[in-house]
Amino acid sequence: MPARSRLSITALALVASATAPAVVWTLPQAFTSRLPLRATATAAPTPMRKIDPEMMRQLRERTTRPAPEIAANAEKAGFKVPVDAGVPSTQKPNVSIPTEQKTEAPKPKSSEGWLKKMVADRVDITGNRILGFHQHSVDGDRTAFDNLTYFGRGNRQFTDDGQMTVQGRKVLGFLDFDMAVTDNRIQDPYNQRTTLSYARGPLSLSYGDVRANLTNTNQFTPFSRTLNGTVLGWRSGRMELKAVHSVSRGSARTVSIEGSNSAGPYYLQSGRVLADSLEIQVDGQAMRLGQDYILDSDVGAITFINRTISPTSVIVATYEGQSFSDANGNLRGAGMTYDFGRVGRVGFTMVEQTGMGDASSRTVEQYFVSSNIPGTWYMLDTFPREGTMQIRIPVSASSSRWLAPGEYEVDTALPRFRILTDTFAEQTILVNYRPKVVQSVVGDRRTMGVDWRLPIGKKGKSGYLQFDYADGRSLGNDGIGGVAKGATFNYKHGDLSLRTGLRDVPSTFVTVESRGFNRNERAWNVDMDYARGRYTYGLNHNNSSIGVLNGEGITQSSRVATTSGFLNYSDPSGTQWGLNQSRSVSRRIYETQLDTTSLTGTKLFLKDRLSLNMGLDYQTGRGPMSNGAAIEMGNLQMSTARTGFDWRLGGGLGMNGRVGISRISTLKGDGTGRDAQIGLNYRPNERWTVSAVRIDSDSGQTATLSGFSSGYGVGYGGNGFSGGAFGDVLASGASSLQSNQLSADFRASDRLSLTGRAYSSRSAGDLSSNADTQGYGLAVNYDLGRFTNLAFSLDRSSTRFLGDASQGTGLSFTGRTESTSYSLSFVGAPKGRMTYSIGATGYTSGGASGFSGQQSTLWDANLGYRLNGRQRVSFAYTQGLSRGYYGQNESLASAAYEYRLWGNIALRGIYRWRNVANLNATSALGAYRSRGLDLELSFDFGR
Repeated sequence: MPARSRLSITALALVASATAPAVVWTLPQAFTSRLPLRATATAAPTPMRKIDPEMMRQLRERTTRPAPEIAANAEKAGFKVPVDAGVPSTQKPNVSIPTEQKTEAPKPKSSEGWLKKMVADRVDITGNRILGFHQHSVDGDRTAFDNLTYFGRGNRQFTDDGQMTVQGRKVLGFLDFDMAVTDNRIQDPYNQRTTLSYARGPLSLSYGDVRANLTNTNQFTPFSRTLNGTVLGWRSGRMELKAVHSVSRGSARTVSIEGSNSAGPYYLQSGRVLADSLEIQVDGQAMRLGQDYILDSDVGAITFINRTISPTSVIVATYEGQSFSDANGNLRGAGMTYDFGRVGRVGFTMVEQTGMGDASSRTVEQYFVSSNIPGTWYMLDTFPREGTMQIRIPVSASSSRWLAPGEYEVDTALPRFRILTDTFAEQTILVNYRPKVVQSVVGDRRTMGVDWRLPIGKKGKSGYLQFDYADGRSLGNDGIGGVAKGATFNYKHGDLSLRTGLRDVPSTFVTVESRGFNRNERAWNVDMDYARGRYTYGLNHNNSSIGVLNGEGITQSSRVATTSGFLNYSDPSGTQWGLNQSRSVSRRIYETQLDTTSLTGTKLFLKDRLSLNMGLDYQTGRGPMSNGAAIEMGNLQMSTARTGFDWRLGGGLGMNGRVGISRISTLKGDGTGRDAQIGLNYRPNERWTVSAVRIDSDSGQTATLSGFSSGYGVGYGGNGFSGGAFGDVLASGASSLQSNQLSADFRASDRLSLTGRAYSSRSAGDLSSNADTQGYGLAVNYDLGRFTNLAFSLDRSSTRFLGDASQGTGLSFTGRTESTSYSLSFVGAPKGRMTYSIGATGYTSGGASGFSGQQSTLWDANLGYRLNGRQRVSFAYTQGLSRGYYGQNESLASAAYEYRLWGNIALRGIYRWRNVANLNATSALGAYRSRGLDLELSFDFGR
């Protein structure tokens, strides 16, 4: 570009800058791309180009003429002008002149964003719910239609079914809630829960279904229950306050169970045990859930994992149960503590329980599959109230009858019954009864207590001295009541720890139901531990005079004294061993003495890949026991050896196992019990997983010692603190189990996976199924691609029922049943608008029973089509056929239209047609034809 042109442009820019400081000029890119990067000193001067007078006049008159006109004329001259170039200088200063930066005020947050952050993102909704309106016409057995339609609610025009859970965490910054709503015909009332919690500053508040605790500083007024009510808390500085007003949702119980020379199962007298409330002790030693034992909470039974429980041992279980038979009650309480520093902490507690409602007014309905063996026991959910039980059994393929009281027997020790007349196998038995009220702390009562804890050393680091006082009385006219007193001293100095206590709890003392190992007793104890290096030494002594209530209001005294000493060793490599020697002496009518020597050890090998443990126990004793005909004094000896290992061999291979053998000699004779398990796990890669388990357990002939009591477990059932069986320890009876399990998973490819399993199990005993079962199963899953899947499964089992359980392991076979089931499904959801599925299931049973067997087949087809993002139509057809007892032919067809209103909420209209016909033309029972329209509002939140 000529130098003269450069100077002309420069002059024009200077004039424009002087006369119009608000305008920023930009040269066209095509023009500026030819300009040199920098001016050269050698450029020859050239005459300045004459500027257009008209443009200069317009630039000078910028304050009187609109800025857009100036910008337009500048663009005509070939300059590019920004859109804001015409802003007056008083509002927009020239960018080349430094000016003061202006800070813009932050924009206010939108209400939608705040609600999303503080509410929506903190609330989690799961489950589903369907609100339905139904209009159907039915020809035939209307009762069958009502029972088989809408989850047993076919007689209702409006239904509300489903289960939803709504949880919130710190909603609005301070509110927590947890709500579960269940609406089904057959439902668990304890699954319904609503909990609201508030916590801010020193105040905390909970309402609904809560786990309530008071300050619990007094050993005689413990309070920890699952309740429905309000809990208020306040903590500020040295003061803490708690108050509770609620209705109990269950009962607190403590029961004692005699060992049966086996790992179990041991039944806790109540189903529906809350797992997080259960505590187990064996001979005073605490057990851990998942490590020492497992729990079947619905049945209320525990099985030990790594040990057998000898006949001389006692299991004590304390828990909360939510059985149908539990009587509700009002619970109120308040607790306060204040810490005065060096002079100690003072606590006050008041709790009160009053009765409310009657659990026996409800009717419980249960169904059982019958056995053709007379005398077979059937377990109930709870104890039935006397005179309220009704049992209906089938007598043919189309009729049934109610049993007379003399045709069945109800056990008084366990919630079970048995039928004494002949029945057909594999049929439905209906049982109706009203549950027996189980309210261990009978009547209304109130307890008030005070406690004082004095710290020892700086901030109590060396221990404490505590005094407890409580007055617990019945609010009725029975005059029951008493004062409990206690003192506890805990001291620690260096490696020495000392604990001692005194308790005086008269047999008349009562308080509200509570979990724990409290009992009515006068006792004192001393425990001392000394740890030095890798060794720990200890001495323990407990002496108690225990009040035992026999269920008829009569209290008997039982004296129990236990003394033990131990030596334990532990090193950093994982090696541990322990030696324990104990003696227990108890007296009520007879005197019983038991001496026990125990040696235990654990050792790690092969760079911690192999863990080996062992244990040896030797017991000698003398006391009352059964000789088979009567109770008399006698001697016993028992030896137990056990070992276990866990070995990681490498290459994905692992092994574990345990073996225990016990031999006992008594007046009744000798017996040998065993418990063994071996397991193998193999996973060489991500495609293969194989596992195998073998269990062999037998309590032997001498599984229980009737009349013998070591003193452990005495006085817990039905005392002044919690419920349970009145009297002494419950016996479990003999049992045996042999089980084999083999399973394998193979992922042949990313699309194909196979699973196989085989098993056999033989169980016998007073509380066992007394059956021998073998079976196998196979499953295949294949991904065909394009969102299409094929699945198949097959299961087959054979069961032989055993005879009299009292004959031990030599049981004879009295019946047999075999069953086969299969399923096949083909499901597709390819890209596009269509979905489809086709499936078939079948079941066949037979054997030596009252009927030739059952056969049923069912196949179904479904087709769906998405009209758009909100609308969908679907069609379904099902065809079923069953032969044998109540043979029927069933057809079901439906057509549905769905409109998604918003998110997970949809409105459906469904037309259904159903025909159920009996194969036996002479019977109309269960046969019907129906057709009609359903309108459903569906809420589906997944999971």
